[in-house]
Amino acid sequence: MEKVQGHPKNLAWSGGPLHVECEHGVDLWNNGGKHIRENVVAIKAVLFKDEIYVMTPRIKRGVLATLWLMIRGRQGVELEAFPSVTAHALGDCEALQNAVDCYLDHLGNVWVLDSGIIETVESPRCTCPPKVVVINLALRKLTKRIKLTSMVEVTSQLQNIVVEYEIGGKIFVYVYCFYLVNIITEFY
Repeated sequence: MEKVQGHPKNLAWSGGPLHVECEHGVDLWNNGGKHIRENVVAIKAVLFKDEIYVMTPRIKRGVLATLWLMIRGRQGVELEAFPSVTAHALGDCEALQNAVDCYLDHLGNVWVLDSGIIETVESPRCTCPPKVVVINLALRKLTKRIKLTSMVEVTSQLQNIVVEYEIGGKIFVYVYCFYLVNIITEFY
């Protein structure tokens, strides 16, 4: 039996190779400063069927997307912006700005809590109001946006999301904020 001594000292997350259809597209993103591998920090992963989705908040500049699909690409495991790069366009309030948490439901929907505040470690700036974005994994598209502006302050420190389905079909979305007990939202 082989004895395991612990983690290697040189083990580090490098942001993962970026996957785009055109092999020259990687150079465009990397050289333009829109994707800085060292600034991509994974905080959560969810598994749906045989696919792994990784959440990387925009805590520093140069994070191209905030939700990724891990795929087998030219360089081994690569990160592909999910559902697309345009779904993460900064300043487009219909797009994801900064995912701080997500919840995968039993129907294959990822409920993404989007704070709307980017580069929180370097120089925080609000690009859009906070919202919840629902992405259907089977369809590979955004299916619903729920604005949180009437329920939270724009500068609230959103932390967690949980979704619950009632037997009658009602959906309850629980969003937890720092300093607030919780916000309960009901959708039909």
